[in-house]
Amino acid sequence: MTQQKVDLNTPDGMGRLAALYRYAQVGRCVNGVAHDINNLLGAVLAYTELVQLEPGLTENGQRMLDNVLEAAEKCASLVSALTAIAWPERESQDMVDLGALLREMSLLRDYAFRNGRISYELILPESTPSALVDGPKLRWIILYLLLNAEDAVADAEAGARIIRVELSSGSGGFDISVWNPQVTDLDPETVFLPLNTSRNTGLGVGLFLARDLAERIGGTLTLDPRKGFTVHLPGVSSG
Repeated sequence: MTQQKVDLNTPDGMGRLAALYRYAQVGRCVNGVAHDINNLLGAVLAYTELVQLEPGLTENGQRMLDNVLEAAEKCASLVSALTAIAWPERESQDMVDLGALLREMSLLRDYAFRNGRISYELILPESTPSALVDGPKLRWIILYLLLNAEDAVADAEAGARIIRVELSSGSGGFDISVWNPQVTDLDPETVFLPLNTSRNTGLGVGLFLARDLAERIGGTLTLDPRKGFTVHLPGVSSG
């Protein structure tokens, strides 16, 4: 897999920089919109639950209301996940349920995976651990890795469009690994360099930023062809 360096002195390089800036401005709007959507969803959920209490509700009507509730709850989860990554960066450490965080980030890319016919697998231990960690930054690390994997397999044969995320115990902490078949073609020494990309549509900063964030929260991000990109962070408290 050859890598192409993005030159900001060219129209193509400036176009990518402009796209990045544009996406950043969209992010500024997300929190306000998400707040309004949550209010509207709250009304949908409340009125649906009230209708379910009405006497004489048919079995078919109950089933349809259950579908409405399920859809509204999933929408609320999506909005919550989107808000979590759109919130302005701040220093914070909280006990974070790692399994819930990974499911949340997976949900954000669920439509893209289905639309791209990508086989996605999330492997979690029976009892998912919680860790004292900067949750917002960890969410961004996972999102960057998922987006990178998604781009890597986008043009692969159907059987090779696979992304696997696994949470496991590491030495004195935990490991979150994001693997796809294309990682065997990458150079572990150069893959994290900024402004390097193997795709014409890429900015070449995702992996660089993911590793920087991992180090800022006291962890590491490495590449192992057998496990993929692995985030290691210390300090697990089993939940």
